[in-house]
Formats: sequence, structure tokens, C-alpha cells
Amino acid sequence: MGQASPLGRTWHTHVIRVQEEKKGFYPACCPAYTLLKKRDLQSATGLGSQVAIKRVSRECISEWAWLHKGALVPLEPALLWKVSWPGFCGVVQLLDWFEVPEGFALLMERPERCQELWYFLHERQFLTEPVARGLFLQVLEVVWRCSSRGVLRHHIKAENILVDLATGEAKPIDFREQHGPDELRPCPVGMPEYSPLEWILFGCYHGQPATIWSLGILLYELLFFPPWVSQECQHIIRWCLSEMHPCAHLRPSLSSAQQSLSQLDRGLQL
Repeated sequence: MGQASPLGRTWHTHVIRVQEEKKGFYPACCPAYTLLKKRDLQSATGLGSQVAIKRVSRECISEWAWLHKGALVPLEPALLWKVSWPGFCGVVQLLDWFEVPEGFALLMERPERCQELWYFLHERQFLTEPVARGLFLQVLEVVWRCSSRGVLRHHIKAENILVDLATGEAKPIDFREQHGPDELRPCPVGMPEYSPLEWILFGCYHGQPATIWSLGILLYELLFFPPWVSQECQHIIRWCLSEMHPCAHLRPSLSSAQQSLSQLDRGLQL
């Protein structure tokens, strides 16, 4: 028996059975996602494209939120909806969600040919600066969009970014936190490798400067400072990774970092 979803479609219980039977994943990555093959998706939902299903265990849900039509859901689908509506395609799209006995299943966009940025980097050993800047600017645009919608994007790391190998689009995944950009936080932020210096030294951090720090780490990972990286790009990385006291914001704002990279791109194209 089917049930109506808050996004306006009806999903049937055999979609869940297909999910349990198929154990494919994103290529060499994303174990939290179960791939629904195109022929199964067409027969189960009538849609004509490949998707992924992310399963969220009820016992792992620490925060809940109200979706736009009044449904109480885990924070992640609510944040995805908040960031992507209306018509923003810079993040992996939430197509629908449904509740299952053990928790929730999120039906999400899955490009035909995609790869985690971490694997994308390590297979190629290094990226040219224009390619690295292009990927980074896409991530930066998403982070800016999140901030403008009251969502501070944490968990910024190469493993949480999907690259569409056909189009070159980079789309962040894994939305689990929301708090004000100037709120002082006493809890850990993401992975230790991406934790800002002030967290290591003082045990606390401000939201947006910590996000800028993790973006600086990401840009460094994309480039690894080879001799041919421009001085301007090196400056942006050092700026993002500036030492700071918890009360003194010395790193760039999201808009400043975005403007600097955009100006660098325009200058190199002249």
C-alpha cells in the first residue's frame, strides 16, 4: 500500500524491498547510499533516471526539524529543502523521503557518472589550477548559498563532495547541522583534519571562520602548492588558514573569498 509524500508523490512499499535487495553503491564510495538501478527505478516509481537512497537510522538522529508542509523529519532533509528551494541545483537534490520501520529513507539525485572528490583527486594525483579553482568555486557558491539561507555548512571535505564526471559539476552532500555564523561553539567541528586552529588551541570556534578554515584546507588539498600555483591562489589559501583568536575574525568572509577567486579567474583569462 502506498503513502503520500510531503513533496507530492506516492511511493509504494516495494520501493523499499528493491532498496533492500540491491546492494550497489556510488562508485567506490558513499557506503551510506544504496543505488537503485534505472530499470528498477522505472518499474518502482515511474521515473526515468538513476537515484540513490540514503538510509538514516532512527537511533542516529540527534536533531529534528519541521519540513515546509508540517512534517517532522530528521534535520538533513529539512536543510536540503531549505537550501535547494526554489530551483537551486548546486547541491544533490532531495527528490523525496519516506519513513521506514528503522528510520528514514531519503530519495536523492544520483548523476549517471559520479565520483567522490577524494577519489577523483587521488586517481589523478594532481589537478591543474584552473580545474581546482573551478571545483572550489562551485563548493564556495554552495556554502555561500547555505549561509544566506541560515544554514552553516560544516563537514566540508573531499569525501562529502560528488563530482559529475560528465559535466564537471561539484555537489556537496551530507547536510546535518544548522546554527548562526557568529555563534560560539564548544563542540567539535567535522573531521579533526579540518578542525580550525582555534578549536585545537581554545576548544571553541565561531561558525563562519571555522567554515572558511575548512574551505582553505579543501583548496590546499586540491592544489598541494606545486611550484606552478599562482601567488594569488596561494595567498587565498593562507588567508583562509590565518591564525585567529576566538574573538577576532581575521579570515575572509565567504563573499570576500568568492570575490577574490572570481577576480583571479577573470585576470588569468585576459
